[in-house]
Amino acid sequence: MPRKRRSRVYLHGTRYWGDFRDLGGAGESLIPNGENYATADLDVATKPASDRVTELEQRRRNRAILGVDRTAKPKEFCGYHLERKAESSEVTDCWLEETEKRFERAVDFFGADRDLHTIAPRDVQDWATHLARTRYRGKT
Repeated sequence: MPRKRRSRVYLHGTRYWGDFRDLGGAGESLIPNGENYATADLDVATKPASDRVTELEQRRRNRAILGVDRTAKPKEFCGYHLERKAESSEVTDCWLEETEKRFERAVDFFGADRDLHTIAPRDVQDWATHLARTRYRGKT
C-alpha cells in the first residue's frame, strides 16, 4: 500500500512538484515566475505551490457561490443564469427572450473572450453609461 504524502510539495526526480488533486487540480510542476522549468529548490517551490492552492480554493469557492467558475466567459454565465431562471418557473418566456437579447448586447460590450473575474465595478459603470448614451438613439 502506498504511503500517504505529508506535504503537498514533493521531489520528482531533481525538480519539485505539487499535488493538488484534493483541490481539483493535478500533479503539477512548480515553476517559478520567469522560469521555464520546475525548480530544484524547496524554498522557491513553496511560492508557486501556495499561489496554486489559493487559485484552486478560489475557483472552488466561486463554483459554490456562483454555480460557475469565475474564469468562465460572460456568455457561459449568461446561459447558466437563464437556465436557472427558466427552471425556477418564476419568469415568462417573453422575459427570458428579452433578457437574452440584453445579455447578448452586454457580452458584445464586455467581450466574449473576457473572464468574468476581470469585469470590475468600473466596467459596469462604463456599461451603464454606454446604455444611457445609446438608449434614446435607437442604438445598442
